[in-house]
Amino acid sequence: MSKEKTGFVRTVSFAVLALVGIAVIWFWVLSGRAGAGMIAPKPVYYEMEPVVVNVSRTGASNRYFKVKPVLVVSHDSSFKEIKHYSPVIRSRLIALYSRESVEGLLAEDGFDSLREKSLAEVHGVIGSNDGVHSVSEVLFNEYVIQ
Repeated sequence: MSKEKTGFVRTVSFAVLALVGIAVIWFWVLSGRAGAGMIAPKPVYYEMEPVVVNVSRTGASNRYFKVKPVLVVSHDSSFKEIKHYSPVIRSRLIALYSRESVEGLLAEDGFDSLREKSLAEVHGVIGSNDGVHSVSEVLFNEYVIQ
């Protein structure tokens, strides 16, 4: 074969391979497979029973504090473990909330601070697997001081 024919065959072969590659990538993107493994799973929510405790108030009588914690769980498989430990979690949260003061709860960062403390208590009960906790956040559906 002459050098011209060999160069032409290589060019055509390269063009065909490039078109096939583009077609495969195009199909992969349109079929929804691109990045499918990179999508984070949707969180699942575990609603706990409301907790009602007395909280102290400087120079006045105690007040009631009612909160309904919701645990943000990374996946469904953790629900069984959370349900198993829910009495221990509830007990630890009751103890935590009972130590709070009205002033602390009403402070500007009181709400967020209590959520962080609650998460630390939950993590103290439910350990981590390979450094990843199954509960990523604690939310409050109710937060009442009376």
